[in-house]
Amino acid sequence: MTKHMHYGLSIHHNYVNYFEKKIKFFDIDENVNNTCLNLELENLYKDWKHVTMVYLTFVERSWEIGIEWVAGKCYFGKGWSEFVIETELDVGDSLLLFKEPLSRYDNINVGIFKGKDKVIDMSQGSKECSASFYKVLSEFSINDSVLVVPKLIKDNYGWKLNDIRKVKVGGESSFVFYNYKRGYFSNLEKFMKYFNLKAGETVIFTMDSSNVLNARIYQVDGKEIDYTDNINGVGWKFLIRASQNAIESGEIEIPRRFVRRFGKGIPGIVSFGLRNGKNFSGQYLHNERKMLELVQIIMYTHLEEELCLFTYCGNGKFEIVVFDISKAKKIFEYTVTEEDDVNNSEEVLLENTAGNEIIDAEMTDESMDSDTEMENVNGETIVQVEMDDPVLTFSAVMTILNIKIVSTCIFSFRCENGEWEVAIVFSNGIPRFSAGWNQFAKYNKLSLNETVEFTMVEEEDGLAFQIGFPGRV
Repeated sequence: MTKHMHYGLSIHHNYVNYFEKKIKFFDIDENVNNTCLNLELENLYKDWKHVTMVYLTFVERSWEIGIEWVAGKCYFGKGWSEFVIETELDVGDSLLLFKEPLSRYDNINVGIFKGKDKVIDMSQGSKECSASFYKVLSEFSINDSVLVVPKLIKDNYGWKLNDIRKVKVGGESSFVFYNYKRGYFSNLEKFMKYFNLKAGETVIFTMDSSNVLNARIYQVDGKEIDYTDNINGVGWKFLIRASQNAIESGEIEIPRRFVRRFGKGIPGIVSFGLRNGKNFSGQYLHNERKMLELVQIIMYTHLEEELCLFTYCGNGKFEIVVFDISKAKKIFEYTVTEEDDVNNSEEVLLENTAGNEIIDAEMTDESMDSDTEMENVNGETIVQVEMDDPVLTFSAVMTILNIKIVSTCIFSFRCENGEWEVAIVFSNGIPRFSAGWNQFAKYNKLSLNETVEFTMVEEEDGLAFQIGFPGRV
């Protein structure tokens, strides 16, 4: 059922309206062979005046359901009883009816959510398959950026939820953390703000075999949101290392993901702004994923294989910040202390990071080739590698010796034992390892006074941290 429902409801093209029918005793009474569709479902059945039969599709099967009109009211008639029995509908369940704009008006996709937990077990009890659940967002969820998982899902799929690392909506994704013991997701602030979620809206989550939780958002009136309204590229960033070929030719190739997502909205003539107010013009070729005519910028900044951070400001304008890749790769060390309590702690102080001098953020002709603070359009210190696969998303500033943590962030820790997403929070002026640290520390068997090396490395889609344990043989 999950796969059928997931593929049947197109995220990108057809925005689906859903209608909810709460199942009551008289809806499944074996002595009654029909059920009344109340006025809340009028937009579903208003086109059925001359229809005698509709099709309810659940999993890979469809039921023919007769349509009856009695005293101006619409009823599911012949075939309803069989549908109730074979789908095991019960009192308290919710029957969700999905009406797709481009499908036949008499063909309705169905989801059945069980009881007060609002869970649809697509796998019919098998943990090998996937399940979906839906949540009507509360003020608490919005304000605290958390989402409590229904008890039935927590009890039966907690093992699976513990593997979830991202929530994905309409092609956009962000990292999340699942608290296994308490049964809730946190770190949803970016997800909620990006789609401007409000209390009363419904989010349907679907699990599959990956570590991504797929979601679909429905407004209070039941209409699915238009995800493309939130995808215009403004404020998004990508990192490029200036190769020798780029320096000589004055051309750079843009990451495929950025072009695929935002490229069609960028005009052919573009402009590039530096932090000191200097502006340059250039050319954008969508089909070749290239920026041309960058020779003036390269000469002005004395570019020599540094990293360039591009921020799209809209209307064909990019902001560029250049910084020295050799300094970005400097190692900083952290020593495990007794206070860390690697067996129990979910938060660890980061007091051993050497170097805390912040580079001057102002750009002048003389400082154009020096390290610079990384900023977005609004002046907030943040580097956001593409959301689809953010190898490293952090709020930080580059320093001469290392990275100084200034706000909440998420790092990708990679070592020979695997990869972990570890959050770092900045509270009361002190950075701390937070969610994910305990799992990383336990799995890698960190010990008291052990030194851990962090090396920033450049990869195809961004930056990550390579973790080393120099004291081990």
